[in-house]
Amino acid sequence: MEHGITLSGWILEERRLYDRGSAGKEYVFRWAKRSPEGIYLPCVLKVAVGRDGAIRYFWRVERETEIPLKPLVKAEKAIEIAVQAGKLAQGRVRVTRKHLRVWFNEKGHQCLWWEITLREGDLQRQVILNAHTGELVAALQPLGETPMMRAAREEAEKKATKFLRDLKQIVKVEIIGYGPCIGTPLASPTKKAGAVTVGVIKERQILQSLLLEIETMVKQPQPFAALVVTPFWLRLHLRGGKWIYHCKFSPKDDYFEVYTKEPWPQKLEGEVVKIIHKKDTTIYVYDWPPEKAVRIGISCKATYRFKDIIVNVLKKSRFK
Repeated sequence: MEHGITLSGWILEERRLYDRGSAGKEYVFRWAKRSPEGIYLPCVLKVAVGRDGAIRYFWRVERETEIPLKPLVKAEKAIEIAVQAGKLAQGRVRVTRKHLRVWFNEKGHQCLWWEITLREGDLQRQVILNAHTGELVAALQPLGETPMMRAAREEAEKKATKFLRDLKQIVKVEIIGYGPCIGTPLASPTKKAGAVTVGVIKERQILQSLLLEIETMVKQPQPFAALVVTPFWLRLHLRGGKWIYHCKFSPKDDYFEVYTKEPWPQKLEGEVVKIIHKKDTTIYVYDWPPEKAVRIGISCKATYRFKDIIVNVLKKSRFK
């Protein structure tokens, strides 16, 4: 409406909410137009809208089609050319997507393209061909996983599955900070590091909302560089009191990590393993996590809703 556009004839193909970290969340919408045969026409409309309703990004291409929409290269032949161009094994390839699109070449002239996505095992390629001549336009690099990447992903999926199963058994969450100085980094959630419980979440509705956000975050992991210290730790208590999880949380960095799973109760302080003298300052480094702790290491991006719940609990606590 702001740009005087009516959406008659446009097809909504993308509608997502993206978390841009410190830049905030934004809604992204993308529309396209197709012919009655399903061919993508040279018409694209993409809009990004911030949480305040302001338009952050606007891109519109809407041209009349100037070329015939009948491909001279049939789909079967296009796939054969695509497999050869993608350097994939003929008998092992699956076509995961194929469609026709009218778009512009490097001289700005309209062309009818075949866009074909192929998969062979863990490898994926997108190949673009001229649908009138069969000429190769582009063969994009493989998007698949290496064996090492696949092994890491599968291991992360196993950890996440176990954690999500336990998440349904959480009955209490402690928010652990640095005494009354909330926001001071903590090397560990221990008394020796200066940690105290600055908030507790037990009320059913708030707890369920928090756990739902954690589930969403863990299902969409976004690996971060490891942080040595964080302003807060979360201690998640499982039903029955036998196990806990310790999680790191840094609101400034949108960083959340499911760090360890440990028997509970147990000695959490660890032992001093190193003493560092720097000028006139002595720094004690503790052997933490404690004995019998299982390292989890699922890192992900904290959602705004998750952060809001934590902040609201802290506002109501005695550490204001």
